[in-house]
Amino acid sequence: MFIILHGEDSYEREIKRQEILKVFKEKNKILSFEVANFSEDSGFNKAYNFCSNEGLFSGPRLLYIKNTFDYDNRKVKKLFEFMAKQKNLNILLSEYKIPKIVSSFMRSPNMVQVFPLLDSLKLKQRVIKIANNLNVDYREDGLTHLISIFNEDSWSIVNAIKMLSLLKLPLDIKSLSIIQLEIKKDSFALLRNFESELLSIRLSAYIEAENNKEDFAKIFNILAFRNTTRVSEFCKYDLSIKSGKIDYNTAILDYILY
Repeated sequence: MFIILHGEDSYEREIKRQEILKVFKEKNKILSFEVANFSEDSGFNKAYNFCSNEGLFSGPRLLYIKNTFDYDNRKVKKLFEFMAKQKNLNILLSEYKIPKIVSSFMRSPNMVQVFPLLDSLKLKQRVIKIANNLNVDYREDGLTHLISIFNEDSWSIVNAIKMLSLLKLPLDIKSLSIIQLEIKKDSFALLRNFESELLSIRLSAYIEAENNKEDFAKIFNILAFRNTTRVSEFCKYDLSIKSGKIDYNTAILDYILY
């Protein structure tokens, strides 16, 4: 059986993925489990070998495939067709989008769950829930400002609230300023331009920030929160800044150029 989780809300997808893994492990004391990352050279063969090597007395098997469609989608489809014929095999996928080439697997008996982005009200409710779970008091101005900075990026919102929790600070404008996540309302569009796919827009944002004398330290911290896939880069920038080798302006310029 294929268990397919897909949609733009990666936060809820990840929670559901962890829940499925937990349930599988609790229900099946003898469970063969493997993770194959298709963005790695060995990932595809690792998945094929796991599915092929069924022991004589083996119980249920669960394969979690990461970055499934970074690989040749035609080969992925053939592998899926092979997997569908195997006994006691469960395939777990969690992807932003599912290509049409494998759309035939998006129906019964397979389990499919969609995770669309939340509307503004539900997103606010999620932030309140996260704050309550982390015992962080919140105020309306803090909720509005944090959501305005990160939009639908729930991971960054969680990280920000965790920091407030560690510092025993409430979620309000003053506290966001303390952890350098407070910016002027008219800077939100500028911040988004720093993350544009077009270099010309990123450079324009940098020049505009310099002309407006924006606080590059705050911009740096917000970009670091938002770009969870480039954490190691921001750590290196942070070390260089603190050692006096570069300033925040130089770090951001380097970030937007590469």
